[in-house]
Amino acid sequence: MAADVARWRSFHVVSMALAEREVLQGCARGLEAVQLHPSLIFGEHDVHRHATWVFVDAEGEAYPLARYLASGGGVNVVAIEDVVAAHLAALTRGRPGASYLIGGENLTRLELAGRAEEVVLGKRRRRVRVPAVPLRALGLLFEATGRLQGLDRRNRLT
Repeated sequence: MAADVARWRSFHVVSMALAEREVLQGCARGLEAVQLHPSLIFGEHDVHRHATWVFVDAEGEAYPLARYLASGGGVNVVAIEDVVAAHLAALTRGRPGASYLIGGENLTRLELAGRAEEVVLGKRRRRVRVPAVPLRALGLLFEATGRLQGLDRRNRLT
């Protein structure tokens, strides 16, 4: 694996970085391609369950303690309709070799969790904001526990 992408631990992130590199190299050789990079997509018919984790987290059954905690930071979310419109626009107005970000609304993690809880539960839970370091430590503990129980799903395709 190339050193410039080795810093990422996620199979998904590494594969996307390598794919982008290939497209850019192809464009340098004359390939007419445009790259589109949507943020977290929400919409009907999410057959690959791209954003389902948000609703699973809102339900709070997978990690009961997590239903009461919130971390800092945030995420950009975009509606599937906007992603489709951007793809159609790229067909006629995209510049070969260009990369475009497709985004919508910036939400804090607390806002995202609250909105998902309203959809799943009909109400928002009260959450305590916890700094990132203790949450990472808790995540490592959950990950280690999962591995010991044979539940490690890291880098699986299904």
